[in-house]
Amino acid sequence: MNKKNINLFWLVFTGLFGIAFLTLLTTSFYGYVLERTGAGNTGEMRTYDRHYVMLVGNIDSRFWNDVYQSARETAASHDAYVELKGMSQSTEYTWRITWICALRPRWTVSFWNF
Repeated sequence: MNKKNINLFWLVFTGLFGIAFLTLLTTSFYGYVLERTGAGNTGEMRTYDRHYVMLVGNIDSRFWNDVYQSARETAASHDAYVELKGMSQSTEYTWRITWICALRPRWTVSFWNF
């Protein structure tokens, strides 16, 4: 082999080794993060017959939190899931995007603006 072929061989070998090393590093880091956050252990997954989204203007309101807790208790006995969404959450969603996210097929949405 001439010098050009040897250099090409080492270049390809080093590139493949680098890709393999970065893949292993990323995989191990991702596994560590999943283990640390507990996201890897999903536990029991539950499905519900109904899903309700309460869209309110202020989720920090004591009134809406009390209504939400009551709705969750009632929904638990009727195989339903209730979510509380509102404009005061940390996300930058607009009302339109919140509605689009909530209005998925087979989901029932309730809207209160207080």
